[in-house]
Parts: sequence; C-alpha cells; structure tokens
Amino acid sequence: DPRFILAVVSSVIIGYNIKTGVDSGNSEAAAMFGNPYVLGSLVTVTAVTQALFPSGLVVYWLASNLAGSLIVLPILRSDGFRRGVGLPTMEEKAEMVKDLPTMQDQIIKARQGYEKTREIGYEMEQNRREERLREMEEMEEREKRLREMRDELRQKEEELYRHMEKLKESIEKEEDKLQSVGKK
Repeated sequence: DPRFILAVVSSVIIGYNIKTGVDSGNSEAAAMFGNPYVLGSLVTVTAVTQALFPSGLVVYWLASNLAGSLIVLPILRSDGFRRGVGLPTMEEKAEMVKDLPTMQDQIIKARQGYEKTREIGYEMEQNRREERLREMEEMEEREKRLREMRDELRQKEEELYRHMEKLKESIEKEEDKLQSVGKK
C-alpha cells in the first residue's frame, strides 16, 4: 500500500473500537486513556506501525476491526444477547460501574500516595539527620568532658608528684637530722 490508506483506516477503526468499548464491552474504555489526546496518539502510533507491515496483514487487521465494530458491538450492546449468555444488561452494567473510580481518579490517587510517601521519606531523612546531629553533639560533649577529666587528672598527678617531692625532702631532712644526732 504505497499511500498507507489501509494502515490509516485500520488504525482509525481501532481507535473507534477502543472508544466505543468493542473489545471490552465497556463504553467508558476511552476514559482509561485519560484524555482524547492519548487516544489520538495511540491511533497515530498504530497507523505508523501498521504502515511498516505487509499490506496483507493490514487488510486482515482492517477486516477484523470492521467485524468488531459492525458485528460484535451491536451484539454486545443487545440486552437479549447479554441475558442469554449470563452478562448483566447495559443498564445493570452502568449501575454496577457508576461508582468505580476512573483511570484518571486512580492516577490522581497514586500520585497523591507517591507525594505522601515522598513527604514521609523526606521527614524520615530529616529525623535521621537531626538524630545524627544530636549524636555528634553528644559525642563532642563527651569528648569535652573527657578532655576536662584528663586535664584534671594531670593537675592532680602534678599535685601528687609535688606532694611526694615535699615528703621526700622532709624524709631526707629527718634522716639528715637523725644522722647528725647519731654522730653526736
């Protein structure tokens, strides 16, 4: 197909089938894509992709998609058929899915959950940093106290050493006195 007409027509029918819910039997299937630009982008990408395939395969896809939109869609929307195969009628189905969240609602909820998780992670990181900072301050305080105690011990050691020197001198004086008294 040199003009890619088959690929374009086939991709447009695929977009129509998705929008009308032929594949899922759900006419709200397009809401799953969030907005019409996503569906349009899907149709465009599908057309470009199908243009790369042989024309025979694209003709097959076109026939399959046409059958889906011309045969399957009216059958799936028929309440008589739906009752016959045990599916809820279109009204019952609409009632069942009316309170279900849309894909957009789920995306918004997921984004809010992500933001909350990120916020909690940020708070936890802040708490860890604050805890580390407190621990570092406590360690600095302990080091300061240890330095003070070491300095105090050195002072006491020096005092003790001076006191021992004085005692030693007084003992030597006493020994000298005893020796001088013993010589007399």
